[in-house]
Amino acid sequence: DKNNNLLPMARSKGNSNWKELNLEEFLVPTFGIYDSFDEIDFDKLPNPSELYSNIIAKVEDASIYNEEYKEKFDVVLCDVPCSGLGVTFENPDIKLFREEKDYLSLQKEQLSIINNCSKYVKLGGYLIYSTCSIFDRENIEIIKSFMSEKNVFSIEKINSKLPCETVDGASYYLPDISCGAGFFVCKLKREK
Repeated sequence: DKNNNLLPMARSKGNSNWKELNLEEFLVPTFGIYDSFDEIDFDKLPNPSELYSNIIAKVEDASIYNEEYKEKFDVVLCDVPCSGLGVTFENPDIKLFREEKDYLSLQKEQLSIINNCSKYVKLGGYLIYSTCSIFDRENIEIIKSFMSEKNVFSIEKINSKLPCETVDGASYYLPDISCGAGFFVCKLKREK
């Protein structure tokens, strides 16, 4: 719908999985919020207002609540920080340098972001959680923990062009069946 407001919350501008997931139906962005300056080359970025009159780009911490966004968006995409173990072919050093404490820290941050960003979704809107990891503890376990605290959301199936495995209604895109990349996506609808 061309009247939707999309809020993409990502670690950096290069992380978003929305094109691969056939989520174009939601894509009329009005805000782009990134919680890190990593990988953003501001000299090479076009001025968003020159490309689209309805885009506002900001750098904010996705885990900190912003009253201005309360129940404002039809779709909030949480492309959260993760271990990156679904895309080790692009970053093989990940396998060498990740430690157990890294996962625990990531899980805390992931849950903080999804809990915070859920407050920005309008009634009837969608919260989309994604990672480039294939580990349950960064994915379906985060969703289950989130839903045990926020029972106003339900999981909806994603109609994706890519083949995937479904676990508890969420989608795992695995390297051997999904064109080489591994990532996770869960589409949640706000019911109450």
